[in-house]
Amino acid sequence: MSRRVISALKLDFLTARTALYLGFIFIVAGFGVGIMTKQPMIGMVIIMVFSVFLAGTVFSSHERSHSERLYGVLPLKKSEMIIGRYLFATILGLVGIVFAGVIGYVDAHISSVTMNYTEFWAVLGLAYTYFCLAVAISYVVYFKIGFSKAYIFTMIPMVLVYVGALYLIRRTNMLKDVDSLLKDFANLEVLLFVFGLLLGWILLVISAIVANKVYARKEL
Repeated sequence: MSRRVISALKLDFLTARTALYLGFIFIVAGFGVGIMTKQPMIGMVIIMVFSVFLAGTVFSSHERSHSERLYGVLPLKKSEMIIGRYLFATILGLVGIVFAGVIGYVDAHISSVTMNYTEFWAVLGLAYTYFCLAVAISYVVYFKIGFSKAYIFTMIPMVLVYVGALYLIRRTNMLKDVDSLLKDFANLEVLLFVFGLLLGWILLVISAIVANKVYARKEL
């Protein structure tokens, strides 16, 4: 990996480090919701929904501090800055999904809820895919017109997607159908999560390519 890409990644983390502390609050919120509702899966998904917000804070932090001007003096190509920004989101999403899984598992034990591991891995995979989809859409828009102008218009559709998906999970037999499909394949439930990871990364790669094209002519 290019050292300049790593430099861009470090700059993003340094710029957004204050906002990232909110992640601990979001983790506690997901933990609390999982305990109160005795639905560990809901707490897991909430953590990933909040992670989408955290992924956007890097744009907000750069805008407030006008630190994006640094890219004009640093020996960085725009494509390298974009790669660094998507690596920032990828790392944030992976950290978020680890915390979501741990919190879901702990919630289940505290609430004495029997953990259905097919549902666990399926929800974890879907939650990560949701995170990547939300980032893929919002990052392109942020690169195009800026965070402050676009934030509300990108977050509302993503919240609606979350609410709709949660409704389907709660009101249909979608996860039970998956469980039935895999019941004869012991220890393969984790493939649901792996599929979610791979699909999420594909979405991020496509988004990065699109973002590079729409940002190519923008002046820093």
